[in-house]
Amino acid sequence: YIECKIAVILAGGAIHTPRILLRSNLCLDTAGLNLTDHLGKYVVYNKPTNSFPDEIQYLQIFKPDTYQVYFTPNGPNNLIVTYAQAGSTNKNGTVSLDKIYLNHFDGIVNPLDQINEAFKKVNSVLENAGYSNTYTSDPFSIYHYHGSCTSCVSNYKVHQTNNVYISDMSVIDKTVPGSTSSTALALGFKVGEVIISNIESAIILKDIQFDNSVEGTLFVDSIYKNGRKLIYTGNNTLREDNTQTKNI
Repeated sequence: YIECKIAVILAGGAIHTPRILLRSNLCLDTAGLNLTDHLGKYVVYNKPTNSFPDEIQYLQIFKPDTYQVYFTPNGPNNLIVTYAQAGSTNKNGTVSLDKIYLNHFDGIVNPLDQINEAFKKVNSVLENAGYSNTYTSDPFSIYHYHGSCTSCVSNYKVHQTNNVYISDMSVIDKTVPGSTSSTALALGFKVGEVIISNIESAIILKDIQFDNSVEGTLFVDSIYKNGRKLIYTGNNTLREDNTQTKNI
């Protein structure tokens, strides 16, 4: 087991975080449900002979709730373009201790409709610019797994726990319209703010030094509790400042 002073943060991703919960006898009825992902395919293009080597560099474009497209140069002569879903996906995947079920076609959304819409638009532009299609892959996961612990948390804290939080893509309940990397980064900041806002004042008083010569001064002046700034009032005590609020 793990002992901690302030919080335990789970960040194992949409596959491993639900398994940690299940092994810990937490959220036994909900952990691992609603797993979703983006389906995609990639196409290799030969560059036109008259193009500059750096004509297309790393680039991403997307149409919200429909598709996302990644452009990746591959050596001096090739360009790899990945066409994938964005937004609307089926959410019927599951994670258990011994297996993962993920079928992108299990539901009302046909991912190939989204992928093919992107391919028709972008491929036409590239062909008109002299790029030639030399290889098209079969559809595959682009490893944007998320959503498998959405019913396990309230404000990112795991149900039936005092201080266990999840900070990864497993708690995202809406399908991400693009890459999951930036969403995961923003989520880390968000969960950090929530944890700070939930720290009990007794813990803060124990762990933070005060400037006893000046009331109202903290060495760390950005501590919040329940969205309100904490102000030192002398004698190792704090009060909540009702005029300085922070949305959490």
